[in-house]
Amino acid sequence: MTCGSGTRSRDFSEFAGTEFEMVYDTETKPCSARTCPWSSWGDCSLTCGGIGVRTKTRLDNSEKAEVACHKSACPTTTQLPTTVAIKNDGFSINTAFPNVGESEILIIGGRYARSDRQSPYIIKSVSLESTEERTLISVSKWKQLNGPANGFHRHCSVYIDGKVFVIGGSFTKRDVYELSSNSITKLNLRLPIDMYLHSCEVFNDRIWACSPGRGQGRRCLSLNNNGLDVREEATLTDQHYFGAMTGVADKSLFIAGGNPRTSSVEILHTENGRQRWVFGPALDLPLSGLELLNDGLNLFAIGGYNGKTSTDIIYKLDISCYVAMTCLPSGLRRWKSISKLLTARDGHRSIFFHSMIYSFGGYSNVGIVDEVFSEGQGSFLLSTTHKLNSFSTVVFN
Repeated sequence: MTCGSGTRSRDFSEFAGTEFEMVYDTETKPCSARTCPWSSWGDCSLTCGGIGVRTKTRLDNSEKAEVACHKSACPTTTQLPTTVAIKNDGFSINTAFPNVGESEILIIGGRYARSDRQSPYIIKSVSLESTEERTLISVSKWKQLNGPANGFHRHCSVYIDGKVFVIGGSFTKRDVYELSSNSITKLNLRLPIDMYLHSCEVFNDRIWACSPGRGQGRRCLSLNNNGLDVREEATLTDQHYFGAMTGVADKSLFIAGGNPRTSSVEILHTENGRQRWVFGPALDLPLSGLELLNDGLNLFAIGGYNGKTSTDIIYKLDISCYVAMTCLPSGLRRWKSISKLLTARDGHRSIFFHSMIYSFGGYSNVGIVDEVFSEGQGSFLLSTTHKLNSFSTVVFN
């Protein structure tokens, strides 16, 4: 054997008894060599319609590992030809990165460690079905396209009308960039304030950017869908920099947590044609570096930093009555703790895709294995690992 556990043996002979009788025998002892390498990951156990499992084993079958894999809904009996370009109501065709599919996300910039002064200078895609990664803009291509000298981190990014925009960042504070597979274009616009550690969301056909650092955590700006027109929006009551924001269709915006340590949640409420931020149910504890998502009827708060350590709790808030306009923000109930991440995270990114929550990266000195959570099936590890924080993601769906 060249790896794993096995046995070794030797033949021997010896005299036995008083008659000097020769005895022949074999002695066997256990032995071990180097640990056997893993096989490659097998195919997903499902071809469509939910969360399956991919498996790999040691070559001596001494150990097995499993990770989750997601497959899109199974096709119905009536299908359109795959060659037809489709534009659904409310969605636009991705022209910025046409080689990135609807089951893939963009990962933009970030940092490997808290002390890094530069980003990795790459833009890549990750498939939510196979979890395979592809580099779309490499370090060398970044330089050819005149990308920002220190890269993107502590920024935010959005997808609107087929375009990808990056707003602000630690070293791109007042700048707005438009990205495509062949360009990194700095727009002819300067934001009125430095924007970093802020949150972004598309709402009512405008790009909202709220709660930057450096004492500006109550301010919100919005840009048009070309990223060229900017205006001040309603002011928040609390500072929510390094918090999280999500938009529920064109109904409202929700922002939660942030620094200085706050547990408050504010809702952009429209009354008599006037928009203002009002308080909703607070989180159970102050959190920064969390993620905030929604499925149209519920909010989900994932992970975060509680002032001492990263947290692993997944919270849920039912907002269905507010979406249906049968209650005011004061009528919403409390957050519920519904599950835990397999790995505590903050400074990570989570996205909602096909009723499941995918979480990537976070602050860590080592790589963190990515994971996916479903209320019906729990949490599963993915086959990808990221040592990355302060990055942004874009979903093309």
